[in-house]
Amino acid sequence: MVRNRQLTEQKLVEAVGVVLEAEGLGGLNASAIAARAGVDKALIYKYFGNLETLLRRYGEGADLWWTAEELLEGVAETGIKLNRSIIFSLVLVRFLKSLRRRPAARAILAGEVIQNNVLVDILAAKRERETKRLFGALTTLFGGPLSADEIVGLTSYMHAITYATLLGRGGGRTVFGIDLGTGELAWAKLEAAIMTGAKAQFTGWRTKSAPA
Repeated sequence: MVRNRQLTEQKLVEAVGVVLEAEGLGGLNASAIAARAGVDKALIYKYFGNLETLLRRYGEGADLWWTAEELLEGVAETGIKLNRSIIFSLVLVRFLKSLRRRPAARAILAGEVIQNNVLVDILAAKRERETKRLFGALTTLFGGPLSADEIVGLTSYMHAITYATLLGRGGGRTVFGIDLGTGELAWAKLEAAIMTGAKAQFTGWRTKSAPA
């Protein structure tokens, strides 16, 4: 009986992710989740008490957001001294790729502006925590704090990239002049544009408090 309960709970947790990616936040209801899991929806309340607890179990265990280590992987160990603008550009391209790898995160972000639930709160907490950790890691890497312009520049690029990935969810969308519905080549063009633009922008923002 214990094993059957564990298996059913796991099915329901996994079903949350399936429904979320297919239907978005608005589709997360007990009936839809239970149907995806192939069980009676009464088991959600029997095993989790309520729908929110089930969503919390999914959100806390799912890979919903990038980590600072993910965006900076290998940067300090390359043995090659990279200037700040290249590192910022690399971080932003990895940020784009991280969102593309996480359809559940994109589904939550897409619904965040119109509704609030426990998954929105969990993702927001992860986002703020990892952003602070990223800035802290960059400060350590550079041997000094980021300038105000660099912080604003990074966050502005991240907001724009997030918007582009959300618009690109449906396919066939033109974002900043690039038709993201044409496949990987289009996304590669967007990555190249980010690299070129960010390198130029951040190179112009070097300050005494933020040496190259």
